[in-house]
Amino acid sequence: MNVENEYMELLKSWCDGLIGLQFKEENNPRLDGGIFCPSCMMIHGRCHDAIYPMMVLADRLNEEKYLTAAKRLFQWSENLLCDDGSYYNDAQNDWAGITVFSVIALTHALEFHASLLSEQEKELWEARLYTTAEWVFQTITPQFDVNINYHAACAEAMALTGTYFQREKYLRRSDEMADFCMRYIAEEGLFFGEGKPRDAVSPKGCRPVDIGYNVEESLASLLAYGAIRKNELVRAEVKRMLWAHLEFMNPDGGWDNTVGTRNYKWSYWGSRTSDGCQLAYGLLGDEEPVFSEASYRNIQLYKQCTHDGMLYGGTDYYAHGELPCVHHTFCKAKALALLLDSGAVNVTPSELPSEHLVPIKYWPVIDTYRMAWGGFIATVTAYDIEYKPGGHASGGTMTMLWHRNVGMIMASSTVEYALIEPTNGQLSLKKSGHRPMTMRLETCGGPYLSSAYDYRAVFKHDAAMSGMAVCLEASGHLTDRSHKVVSSEWDGAYRFCYRMEEYGVMIRAVVEECAEKVRWVIPLVGKHEGGLECLNGKNRFRICGECGHVVLELDREPEEVNPIFFLNGGFEGWEVVLCMEKGEAGRCWIRVET
Repeated sequence: MNVENEYMELLKSWCDGLIGLQFKEENNPRLDGGIFCPSCMMIHGRCHDAIYPMMVLADRLNEEKYLTAAKRLFQWSENLLCDDGSYYNDAQNDWAGITVFSVIALTHALEFHASLLSEQEKELWEARLYTTAEWVFQTITPQFDVNINYHAACAEAMALTGTYFQREKYLRRSDEMADFCMRYIAEEGLFFGEGKPRDAVSPKGCRPVDIGYNVEESLASLLAYGAIRKNELVRAEVKRMLWAHLEFMNPDGGWDNTVGTRNYKWSYWGSRTSDGCQLAYGLLGDEEPVFSEASYRNIQLYKQCTHDGMLYGGTDYYAHGELPCVHHTFCKAKALALLLDSGAVNVTPSELPSEHLVPIKYWPVIDTYRMAWGGFIATVTAYDIEYKPGGHASGGTMTMLWHRNVGMIMASSTVEYALIEPTNGQLSLKKSGHRPMTMRLETCGGPYLSSAYDYRAVFKHDAAMSGMAVCLEASGHLTDRSHKVVSSEWDGAYRFCYRMEEYGVMIRAVVEECAEKVRWVIPLVGKHEGGLECLNGKNRFRICGECGHVVLELDREPEEVNPIFFLNGGFEGWEVVLCMEKGEAGRCWIRVET
């Protein structure tokens, strides 16, 4: 199936949307050529990466507006170009590591489309590329204390520019960085290093893993390096890792990064500021047909989240009235551009690994179970690597529940919302309903304690089949955000028991020790427009969807039912709250009706 026209249509939509937001202020060089971000009300420093997709359309469509937009972006980028050859991330952010991504984008623009430039323009662009590549060479080394994605990107950038300029020292650095990255592969095939420190080992033996950054950036860069340098060992290892990570893509093309160390940037289609899984899966589609299918399904999510030429930060952002951040659009546009330039536009219809998962699989490097039965897929975690306080949920929490007929049912991300990277996040004006989508037990008064904070929680037994159901049990203690039990009177012990059957999922929460009432918060994904219907009493509810309905049955009347939305993940939903006391057990059943 050739999808070139479909990819071109989406890329054109995005670039037209970006041009519509590009400043045309010839008398003000601080603005002229920059792209305004509606949600962040600023010009993102990395917007000049859009030079590359603009050049692709200029070449293919022979329309002057795209070439003009690219040239004006190049000129505007001088506003953040420093005298050492690096770019600032933003005018308010002195982080310069992102220079490596600009090097990659500008190299692609020149290697594929330099014929669009005059000789003088080409020399100017090449001089800029050489200056910034030299900064990358001098700065990003194995000793550079950053997340592993920068080392992987350096391997690609040095391979590209070493080939373009025929600089042997760049090529040697690319080999060095790729070799360095090969040390960060967990036994089960997950790439680690997205943490501080990147080589951290937790008390449980876990490593810092972020599915979003891996599939959208690091593995793509290592794959590109392997192709340029004809390093078959690296290519083989990357392919093995891509197969492992693909188990975290749901059948609708969305990524389960609910336990990722950097899931403060998670949106269901990927990560907010990385380029897209197409750079790895799409470009390997000829060798591994299922990879082309994965790339294509993810692009269908992009299309679903695109409105008026802008890629919104999640499936429900637009419906909820949230504005789009342009970062998503110009980043993902680079991946589409490279697919088109590389001719990777054929899709072989295939089944994804998540369409035939084994019922139970444990991932030791992230202390996480993945369970699949009867159309359901669930993730349950006790992962104990911390990137920032209030980050991903732990405590034996079911962070994701998905069903083939209705899609997402549970979608946790961070336990708290915070602008970890202030210019790479956004805020909602609808503060009253902006709440975490993490299922949790929590205190009602006194110091705030939560099951989702507990990094010492353990799975009491391995997940197992029991008859025609998958069962799992976890136990822990309510803790504060530093993972400590703070009360001297009680230890806040609790248990979660999960039972996944063909037609439903049962969750049992037990409060074993507490001094006062505890809230059991159960957030379920569901568009507000469809409403939440109360069925036959006060303890059964139906959330209506396009292809089916989710029915929640409780063992008691809830204390509260609230419509909520969370920017991380990007889903609308309903927060159902039960109250429980010491020694009490609560139950809920989640079923799907079609």
